[in-house]
Amino acid sequence: MDDLLPLLIYVVSRAGIQHLGAEIHFIQDLMDPSNRGGINDFLLTALESCYEHIQRDEIRLFK
Repeated sequence: MDDLLPLLIYVVSRAGIQHLGAEIHFIQDLMDPSNRGGINDFLLTALESCYEHIQRDEIRLFK
């Protein structure tokens, strides 16, 4: 994960997704509970971590 997260942060920030937080919540709401703890849950958690990191960096830039 240490190698994947910086790459994912770069890709997601360059993609410029307008409402990434809403998209993540949408995926969580529609995700099948039987898939919890699998690879899909791992990837969603990585995307959430990436989103939170980008949000913290944007807040730091505007202060």
